[in-house]
Amino acid sequence: ESLYREMWDKAIDSMHEKLLQYSTPSGLAYIADRNNGRLDHKMDHLVCFMGGALALGAYTDPQGLDSTRAQRDLTTARALTYTCYQMYARMATGISPEFVQFEAGRDFVVGRGAPHYLLRPEAFESFFIL
Repeated sequence: ESLYREMWDKAIDSMHEKLLQYSTPSGLAYIADRNNGRLDHKMDHLVCFMGGALALGAYTDPQGLDSTRAQRDLTTARALTYTCYQMYARMATGISPEFVQFEAGRDFVVGRGAPHYLLRPEAFESFFIL
């Protein structure tokens, strides 16, 4: 249905405008939380599904995969999924925490109260789709 596609596109445009951020020094893409009008520079592991969702949206874009919008979304999908990979790769255990906190000059650190893993499949779903 075109109505649902329009809703999706509007939501993704807003995500790009208001929530998509990049860490320093590595420029890792992440989707920040917005609480009471303020950005909280953390990303939950659950957000790792967005890489796959954005890729599927790009591949099915009615304007075509070569459109500016689809290419923007596919680029963001790859960047977010790479950040999710780094959430695993940078841990001594090789297991991602429940969420990370982004800090200027340090990329990210394990969020307070988040050094546990709940067997979440989101990152691996995005790896599979991409």
